[in-house]
Amino acid sequence: MYYSLNTSKTRLGKCLLFLFASCMVYLIVVFLSTIGSYYSNNQVRRIEDKVELYGLSHDSSQITNYKSSHVSFPLDQSKEKLLAKEYFYTVKKGDSFIKILFDIGFNPQSAYYLTKGISELYSLKNLRIGQHIKFMFDPKSEHQVKLGDLPKFFLVQIDDKIIKGVLSKSSTKYKLKLLRKSLLRQSALVSGYAGNSLYNSAISNGAPKKLIMDYINLLNGEVNFQKDIKSDSKFKILFNYKELVDGKKIYDGNIIYAYLSLGSRKYEIYQYRDSKGHTNYYHNDGRNIKDTLLSAPIKNARISSGFGMRYHPILKKNKLHKGVDYAAKIGTPILAAGNGVVQVVRYGGGYGKYLAIKHDHQYSTLYAHMSRFKTGIQSGKKVKKGDVIGYVGNTGNSTGAHLHYEIRRYGKAIDPIRVKTLISTPLQGQKLLSFNQQKKKIDQLLYRCCTSQTKQQC
Repeated sequence: MYYSLNTSKTRLGKCLLFLFASCMVYLIVVFLSTIGSYYSNNQVRRIEDKVELYGLSHDSSQITNYKSSHVSFPLDQSKEKLLAKEYFYTVKKGDSFIKILFDIGFNPQSAYYLTKGISELYSLKNLRIGQHIKFMFDPKSEHQVKLGDLPKFFLVQIDDKIIKGVLSKSSTKYKLKLLRKSLLRQSALVSGYAGNSLYNSAISNGAPKKLIMDYINLLNGEVNFQKDIKSDSKFKILFNYKELVDGKKIYDGNIIYAYLSLGSRKYEIYQYRDSKGHTNYYHNDGRNIKDTLLSAPIKNARISSGFGMRYHPILKKNKLHKGVDYAAKIGTPILAAGNGVVQVVRYGGGYGKYLAIKHDHQYSTLYAHMSRFKTGIQSGKKVKKGDVIGYVGNTGNSTGAHLHYEIRRYGKAIDPIRVKTLISTPLQGQKLLSFNQQKKKIDQLLYRCCTSQTKQQC
């Protein structure tokens, strides 16, 4: 009886063990079948030959591939967390690229090998504090990448550079390429009326600040912006700029065409690039605007006395005032009115501290009542238009701080305000023909830009 009972228990134990083993086998088969079905239904789709940046899709034909490399490294099999498809990172003090990859979720070993491969294509020493880096991992795939698994496709965008990585079929090697985002050259027209302020009006119409200052400097030799500009003065600024394929502007460019109307006076300035690649600006008839003299060689100053006969406040008699006086604070910089050679640097007489510049065989300019000359200014020194040559003072026969400015033609004083065309060597021959061809293209571009604006604006 004792033996029979033990035998029954033994048989029962074997049956229970068999049933338990059968259940485990069934569960394992079901689990493996489920996993296989999941991966078969969620295969990574073929990555099309497009890249997505800042939410926009761009054909890769717009992106230039100019370096490539390969990097191999082992895989980490941990599958605890998921890797985000997009990751934005701002470089902080003490950051390195390998540390950034580690922070994203790459294991140290993978981060090391990946950094090593990328550094062969792009110097990661160029990273700077505040720089933005964008990472994209398998953006076209429904498959979520797990930490430890390496993405089959990734993009790293640093400024205008993109590092693209594609994982090999063996899943042990990345083929890396350094791509340069295409730069698109664009043109834009800003136009309007001066109103209360030409500067503010241009800003409100979308002109970059730098372009407005370039516009003012371009026409400063022809126009007195403190006196001549009226509320109905019309301006146009046609300029080029560069932007990346994602629409981010990176360069404001240069003025192509500048226009200003002052009643019956109208100014049209065109950019001209010669056969050597040098860029200059010319009136519509081919006169070089850079050769004209500044009518006001000082900024932010008002005219306190004009050209012509006047009662001299110190000599107490009527006398020809041979120049224009610009009232300004002592120490205000005085600019050379044009390219030339300094002839006189002197102190004495009614002019106080003054200097004279010879610009060519016809024209010279004189600057008087200075507080001091700029260091290095002496007789025989060559200067360029816009160079600082001295500073406003109150020396000589002067009743207050101001600059006395004269323009002389063949030694005879002429009115700086009324004079229009001064020194100008017009284009001739083949150069004039080339200028007119470029001018025609600019006019066509101006017309196209105008079609997107109202007639009143253009």
